[in-house]
Amino acid sequence: MFGNDLYLKHYFYFHSAKIVYEPAGLTSSGAFLNIAMTIPGGIFLNLLFKEHLNWFSILLISILVGFFNESTQFIFDQYLNLKRTVDITDVMTNATGIMIGYICAKHGISASSKRINRGNTHD
Repeated sequence: MFGNDLYLKHYFYFHSAKIVYEPAGLTSSGAFLNIAMTIPGGIFLNLLFKEHLNWFSILLISILVGFFNESTQFIFDQYLNLKRTVDITDVMTNATGIMIGYICAKHGISASSKRINRGNTHD
């Protein structure tokens, strides 16, 4: 009733899987938790591939991770009938979390390395 009506109107069923095709619920606690859950993935990407990836690659990887999560959820729902919802909003929030994690790690690592380098010059 409080904003959820819009969210519930834009979906269809494919066999037993409910597929929400229009982004909604971006201000819900579930969206926040999806972002928080994927921030470590962005940090991990930075630590592993910081010299090899540009911003477009990071954006593409973050979107693909979201699609992978939702596709896996869809496949499991088809075979195991988990009654889960496949939602485009989750793809967006997963990608946002990975981007936030990557940016935080990039700036956090560069700031800490500057502090370490400053500390070494006083020797």
